[in-house]
Amino acid sequence: MNEEKPSNLRNIIIVAVFIIIGIIAYLIARPPILSVAPDPPSFNFDISSAGARYQDFYISNTGGGTLSWNVRADQPWWIKVYPESGTGSGTITINVNTAGLAPGRYTGTITVTSNGGVKTGSVYLNLASAPSRIVDGTSGARITLAVGETWNIGDGWSVQANAIDSRATPKQIWLTLSRNGIKLDDKVLVEGETYNYNNIFSVKIASIYAGAVSDMATLTDVAYQKGQ
Repeated sequence: MNEEKPSNLRNIIIVAVFIIIGIIAYLIARPPILSVAPDPPSFNFDISSAGARYQDFYISNTGGGTLSWNVRADQPWWIKVYPESGTGSGTITINVNTAGLAPGRYTGTITVTSNGGVKTGSVYLNLASAPSRIVDGTSGARITLAVGETWNIGDGWSVQANAIDSRATPKQIWLTLSRNGIKLDDKVLVEGETYNYNNIFSVKIASIYAGAVSDMATLTDVAYQKGQ
């Protein structure tokens, strides 16, 4: 009887080893399964000025084997993805770069493809106009404006840069002239041109160029008749 106990124990160990080997083999043989968090990887960005914003999502493998994946955006000029590929688990950063975008609503799609499935998500962007920057000035002063900015020159005079195009030939700016909050005129002007309103207000468009965030324009030689 005593001789049978070691034999039974040995058999139990052998069976256990085979079970463990079977489990490992099963896990290895299982196909990878793509999992993302959040699922779907969709994001909302509400931005009041040009710039970049970031949000992350996560990739993991809830199956077996090795998961290999790629991430792509259908509008890569404003949706940036990093990293774009990898294996196993990973953190993906979505960068919404609004430089050069006009105010408005935008929608894009990001797609994760892998040997364990496909996941898709949406990127929603609401880009509001940048708050107007009010700059005090005097006759003969100069200022550099971005799109949406207002120059409060003095004596109630102000000009606003509605749009600037540094890629046009010639380069152009769309200005609105106001006095005491009342719109008097708006006009598209070109680089180097001097704008004259009824011989009582004038300003020169000295230069138009691409800035780090948006197109810019430098205005100089402003002159106006006080009280007119």
